[in-house]
Amino acid sequence: MTFSNRRDSHRIDYVTDVVITHEGNTIAAYCLNIGHGGMFVSCPPLPLGATVRVKFELPDLKEPVDTEAVVRWNVREPRRGVGLQFCGLRAIEVWGINQIFRQQARD
Repeated sequence: MTFSNRRDSHRIDYVTDVVITHEGNTIAAYCLNIGHGGMFVSCPPLPLGATVRVKFELPDLKEPVDTEAVVRWNVREPRRGVGLQFCGLRAIEVWGINQIFRQQARD
């Protein structure tokens, strides 16, 4: 069985701690990959379509990213987690993600 990649943006491997807030509950998790459109976060399943708040660090930014995202999919195997789509990043946050892409291209 073949699955198509339906993402609108490219993702790269990037591991960092993430704090997810959903319906008043705080979930400690971590990001495994990131792109301009969203991220994959290792955490327990969340309801599809749920709006959550995500907070995480980008290496070249002084302040953490703190934005809303929508749960687009859940994965149970081989690695448990959720696919999140960002609802809107500020220009400085897009720049921060671009810096990660540039650094990995140099490596």
